[in-house]
Amino acid sequence: MWQLKKYKGPLFKSPIRVAYTFFLKGKMRQDCDNAISSINDVLQDSGIIENDNLIYEGMFKKIQNNAEWKTVISIVSIS
Repeated sequence: MWQLKKYKGPLFKSPIRVAYTFFLKGKMRQDCDNAISSINDVLQDSGIIENDNLIYEGMFKKIQNNAEWKTVISIVSIS
């Protein structure tokens, strides 16, 4: 959550679409449904989204063979 403290944008209070891109280190695997659920909770706890039940649409992608673990999150208002 410490990385999200840099966020200076709006608090999302209406339906949103969230895209998650998981950059996986080497050939490691990740259970994306658990990762997405945890990220949604952190987005809510950090004050970026008012409530994770506002996520009406979502998409995820895994990219393997990266030097480091990284997740990129994109949030778009859909109302």
